[in-house]
Amino acid sequence: MARYGGILVAGGPTNTVNTATSTIATLDVSAPSFSASPNNVGFYVEGILVGKETTSNDVVSCRVSRSFKNIAGTLTALGAGVANISPMAGDASIVASVPLLNVSGTTVQLQATGVAATTIEWTGYLIFYGGQFTG
Repeated sequence: MARYGGILVAGGPTNTVNTATSTIATLDVSAPSFSASPNNVGFYVEGILVGKETTSNDVVSCRVSRSFKNIAGTLTALGAGVANISPMAGDASIVASVPLLNVSGTTVQLQATGVAATTIEWTGYLIFYGGQFTG
């Protein structure tokens, strides 16, 4: 049995304009340099997101987390919807919906959506906590 984890990926700054959803940070579990997620393993990812509205300088932050599995090269998010969201801190009115941790191909993505008539500068971090596997 082997254990992997503790990898930090930083993303941003990335702007959202109006209600467009943007990917703020991406963790590619298939990259050759990312040896921490072999096939047939479950793992946990925590995302930390900080946003600042560029006109009013209102600030919001939160933390989201979710479990994933990589079985035979297929990455899957576990559970329905978003799991384990810490309360928004700051001015939550600049966020249109709850930030998300989603899967796209072989990547875990931290995504955020702003509100109409705003530009928000986001910075995000993804922290990977590896699971256990055999073989």
